[in-house]
Amino acid sequence: MIQVNIVIHRKQTRLDGSAHDFLFTTVYVDVSERNPRLVDFSVSQFLFLDQKHAVIRFDCAHGYLNVHRFFESKTNRTDYQDQVPSAELYEQCKKDIHSNWTEYREKYLKKWKTKHHFI
Repeated sequence: MIQVNIVIHRKQTRLDGSAHDFLFTTVYVDVSERNPRLVDFSVSQFLFLDQKHAVIRFDCAHGYLNVHRFFESKTNRTDYQDQVPSAELYEQCKKDIHSNWTEYREKYLKKWKTKHHFI
């Protein structure tokens, strides 16, 4: 019988001092072997307005990278089956949000304002 021990690490940080934009990360590490390995992660940008809004999420819930662009639609998901969970991929996803969070935020706000008739 194979025993798997997963360690979960969650973190929430503000994006560049914003009062409303946050980066949420969750990392799943298998520590059952001598060399721990990252088996899954999620990196998400949330915007707090009237409630918590998911703007974009990178995750490996299916064993490969999925990108959910909620600023386009709730069902917009792109799969990258050649991108499997790794520390490097996790860092790339965090860097993407840190580099582009204001653009993602503006796209989400434009969609949200249109939906709620704030134009």
